[in-house]
Amino acid sequence: MADNITYQNDYPATPPSGTVVAADHVGDVDFQRIKIVTGADGVVDGDVSETNPMPVVNGVSKDMEGGGKVSVGVVAVEVTFTGTPKAIIISAPLDNTGTLYIGKSTVTSAGLNAFAYLEAGESLSIEYDDTTNAIYVVASIAAQNFFKGALL
Repeated sequence: MADNITYQNDYPATPPSGTVVAADHVGDVDFQRIKIVTGADGVVDGDVSETNPMPVVNGVSKDMEGGGKVSVGVVAVEVTFTGTPKAIIISAPLDNTGTLYIGKSTVTSAGLNAFAYLEAGESLSIEYDDTTNAIYVVASIAAQNFFKGALL
């Protein structure tokens, strides 16, 4: 719900005389200066400062996990990690002769339901932190491989 303020035509249509509003004059325009506060709607958790920093979602990764070489054929293989990934990378080795398709569990070796594909030597990185919706890899032909890794 918006907490907007609308000035009416009658008093006080403008702030009272003597009211000072912080501004920065740039060119021929005055831009109002505003302090940033944090908190949910209707709640103020305080001004943003050195001791109360601006919250950041999906901050810098603190660790990584390599998955090594994984064999894949015409049956989809789930891309799994022991930690909770913030981002993942999938690579197709140079010696692959088929195409790798990436998607949900319904991805097929013909590429149906794929959101991406990789040829030999290509890689794909995805910002991904949802462990409830698994990612799968399947190959267009048997005896292919992929490498996997994650930033945690």
